[in-house]
Amino acid sequence: MKRCLHCGAPLPDEARFCLSCMKRQKAPMLWPVEKRKYKPKAMKKVVPLVLCAGVIVCFLLWGKNPEQAEKHPIVPVSSPHQTVSSETESQRPQESRTESESASSQESRVESSSSAEESEKKPVDMTVPGTVSLPDYTESPSSQESEPDTESSAPKEEKMSADELVAAIFENEQAKMAKMAPKFVWTDEDLGEYATANGKQEIYVAAMTREEWEETSSYEPILSLADATWKVLYGTDSSIGGGSGVYHWKVVTKEEYMDPDYGYEMIHVVIQVQYRVDDPKETIAGVDTLSLIENVNRELSKTATHVDAVFDSVKGGFADDMSFRFEPTGDDPSFPHTQAELEKDIVDRMKWEMASYSSSSCVYDLRFIEAQTEEHGLLEFTFFMYMGKAE
Repeated sequence: MKRCLHCGAPLPDEARFCLSCMKRQKAPMLWPVEKRKYKPKAMKKVVPLVLCAGVIVCFLLWGKNPEQAEKHPIVPVSSPHQTVSSETESQRPQESRTESESASSQESRVESSSSAEESEKKPVDMTVPGTVSLPDYTESPSSQESEPDTESSAPKEEKMSADELVAAIFENEQAKMAKMAPKFVWTDEDLGEYATANGKQEIYVAAMTREEWEETSSYEPILSLADATWKVLYGTDSSIGGGSGVYHWKVVTKEEYMDPDYGYEMIHVVIQVQYRVDDPKETIAGVDTLSLIENVNRELSKTATHVDAVFDSVKGGFADDMSFRFEPTGDDPSFPHTQAELEKDIVDRMKWEMASYSSSSCVYDLRFIEAQTEEHGLLEFTFFMYMGKAE
């Protein structure tokens, strides 16, 4: 049994597509192909052979005919010393030649004169074989070699580590949260187990470069933390409070491993959402809801431990709504009509609930929900209560 590379759903070993996200099972990246270097070694070997062959041909054609040499002296471009020697040799008088050269046949002179006439027809600036400039061949191969070497020497972009990938995901998702829930701000603080929502966000993704990550996240987020957090914060029970607070994403698992089926570097990440909702500040019939909660917590914390509990995870304890009637005019003495009397009723009820726990192991949370008007001018204050045993 293997898992989907995109959503992590379990798949049969022979599956090519995921039945959950309908995506093809292949790596989300392209492997770079290294370019072959071009080294014109053959050209460097051929050039010297051509030059040598040209020198031999020139010697055979013009070396034995003094008249030919005088009219067309061989002047190599790359050797000034050879130029001086060739000029000196061409200026030697005819008398210095040996008797064997002067006794050559008339036919050979006719042939040499005809060859001289043909050579006179050639352009003066024609390049003589064997005098080709060597730098013309050596400069172009060097420039061709430098380009591949530059490309091959460029450093390859490395894959992102698990820490770098999580940091990039957090940066993108926090920007989304700033638009979706502007009253909730990010905190680096671990809010604790009681502030951790049920469920988790989990991904299995192939390791990728920064460029591949930016391309992927631009059209399909790898992990939708902002959407999951928004649903938790603005759920039915989570709306208790002033609609503001802080949130945190706790990294539970962060590991790198090699996939045995595909041979790719993989990253496995598990994240849980934590949040804390602020108590609202409202004044209803002379009752300040924020100061009321603070005063009750100050009294209860003497015998129990206050925690910031979330409303969809009670951690083995119990959560319930508590309602208290309030008579603001004081005409009915059976109901509280001041904030101090209402606080006393809440403390007594909470201590009665804590009786089943020892004072050193009880944890609790209390939040104001709403106040509604009933018949005969009575008000009903409703609070959320959580109570449990400390682990």
